[in-house]
Amino acid sequence: MALPFRDQAFDRATFVHGLHLISHPSRALEELRRVVRDGPAIVIDPTSDNVALFVHEYFGIKASAAGRPSTEEVLAMLQAAGFGRVAHERVIYTDSVDGSLHALHTSALHLAGPAYLRNTSFWMGLDDDTRRAGLAALARDLRSGLLEERVRAHFEQAAVRGHETVFAAWP
Repeated sequence: MALPFRDQAFDRATFVHGLHLISHPSRALEELRRVVRDGPAIVIDPTSDNVALFVHEYFGIKASAAGRPSTEEVLAMLQAAGFGRVAHERVIYTDSVDGSLHALHTSALHLAGPAYLRNTSFWMGLDDDTRRAGLAALARDLRSGLLEERVRAHFEQAAVRGHETVFAAWP
């Protein structure tokens, strides 16, 4: 919200997986614009237009995109922050190499694996009991084949709606 850099300190900048975690995303984008000279500034985040993540259900959290801004809202925030030109594309992960919770939705084995999940902000926000219960439910569905089916169905939705959206913005 207050980057420790002078105005136009950087030619380019990247803002990854943060908008949906910040209470005032428009303020963060204004700060991003302040430090970017020529651009582009790249913002990648899930929007409400992208497919909701079903893994939340395993941890007692209703899968919802309602709390995230829409693609149009992010476009409007970037323009209000002072970016004159903004382009955007939906991102569809084809593997879990990215390591984000969204990318993990391409692999039942990785989605059910605590070694993969522990690297996500989602995982860090869970208490131990919720974590254990969710992992047990994921392991059960992995063994039965249900998790593989859910991953397949989720990927079909992501092929249409995207896992996330990437925005490129220039002053």
